[in-house]
Amino acid sequence: MASRTPVLTLLIAVLAALGVACSGDPVAADAAAYQDAMAPALATNVELAQEFLEVAAQVKKGDVDADAIHRRWKGSVLPLADDLHEQAQAIHPATPELAGLHAQLVDAWGDRAEAYRSMHSSYAKADADSFQDAFDKNVEAKLAEEDYFNKVNRLLEPYGYHLDQFP
Repeated sequence: MASRTPVLTLLIAVLAALGVACSGDPVAADAAAYQDAMAPALATNVELAQEFLEVAAQVKKGDVDADAIHRRWKGSVLPLADDLHEQAQAIHPATPELAGLHAQLVDAWGDRAEAYRSMHSSYAKADADSFQDAFDKNVEAKLAEEDYFNKVNRLLEPYGYHLDQFP
């Protein structure tokens, strides 16, 4: 029996280490809370995308007067973009892995809000060059947002979680 004791002790130590590793994974513990915290922001992201696309379609068609577009831009698009950025800033993931990725999203949504403000200002001034610059910044912010979603979902996937950019 004495020969079984070291093997049994080693087996217990390995099982204990595995149990700690599985139950003590900080990303696993943070993933569910992060997904829950992101749900309202993702709903706002959908609302903002719909509003922006509707305003952009009106601009492209040219069938709505400029004052109506300005009112909708100032009354809906800009407040939604700012609200979305603020919602993201209020989320603080506990793990460095999620916090680092989330910072990328906060920056992207902040850049998008700023691009929308610049687009609005340029449109109001009928400054096509400035509008194009702001539009290009919006595209860059969108690419950074998509990069975030790809990366965060790769991180969350092993834990059974997924964030839909437009749920």
